[in-house]
Amino acid sequence: MKNRIIAALMAAGVLFTAASCSGKPEETQRESPPETKASATTTTEADATTETTENEDQPSSEKVFTDTPDINSQLTLITVNFDYLYNDYYGGGFTFSDSFEGGFFAVADLNHNGRLEVLITKCEEYDYISQTNVYEVSEDCSALEKFTLNGRDRPDQNGDFSMSTDYKDHIALYDCYLKDGKYYYLIEDYITDDWESKMIAYFSYSFDGGIIRDTIGGCEFNAQKGDGLTTIDTRLHGAGEELFGSDEAYLDYMNSFWSGYERQSSCELKWMCFDWQGPDPDADGFQAAVNESYEAFNPDSDKVADITYDYHYFTDGFFSENGSVDIEYVIKDS
Repeated sequence: MKNRIIAALMAAGVLFTAASCSGKPEETQRESPPETKASATTTTEADATTETTENEDQPSSEKVFTDTPDINSQLTLITVNFDYLYNDYYGGGFTFSDSFEGGFFAVADLNHNGRLEVLITKCEEYDYISQTNVYEVSEDCSALEKFTLNGRDRPDQNGDFSMSTDYKDHIALYDCYLKDGKYYYLIEDYITDDWESKMIAYFSYSFDGGIIRDTIGGCEFNAQKGDGLTTIDTRLHGAGEELFGSDEAYLDYMNSFWSGYERQSSCELKWMCFDWQGPDPDADGFQAAVNESYEAFNPDSDKVADITYDYHYFTDGFFSENGSVDIEYVIKDS
């Protein structure tokens, strides 16, 4: 787990993610990816063809798109932009030590507009923020357009969407909701500063022309060990500075956040490990990894993400040291 300073985190609305989510990939049938070899030469132009999707038996929650660049052209555009993605992510003043591997990326269409996104994420264990950059294929399939975060040009303080503490290719599963034609994703965030100080936070993310992050709420814990009893000062936060005086009030608030949204199928992303770091980043293997991630992308998963607002699920076993120590939660209102 990452070491993080927890004070004022909820008020700032900053997301540092070290959550974990398990899920096994299921095979899905998709358009065959291109067979051309990846190029390590930066380019922002690619030949694009378009396809028209007709509104035949479309569920009311799904968007209908016309003149969308075909998938092969989009995957090719992503592939030939390896240098751009590498230089923008690692060369823009955000670097990492060798203590953590080269990061993850995934290919998806999270906003359901028919144009693919590339997500690149990385999280280090010691005092580094998480950063997830998102790039979307342009309407004419000539370039990758970088998303801002809540209108900021540099989305440095963003979530580690890979939801894994192990450096391995893996599937992550996300709850998805629909409102006013936009898709929203629930991100669960487990944060640790040290043994005594921990936080669980929840955020809503959408990707409509940029990354929009909204705080839902969370819990903050500060534990003090005593003689056979560990006391845990607990603060139950709303979206701002509001604190709840009971578990019941907190859970009622959290469960009410998604009222007015239409629950969608869960979404599966396949995060690919990749050697992005120099001096010789692996451009040759990029195309195969791009294709594999896209083929595994499943916006219609019948699985359910293992996310709960009940903090006891996370903290009881940890602070009680698997039942060997008595624990007492003290709800704080300040």
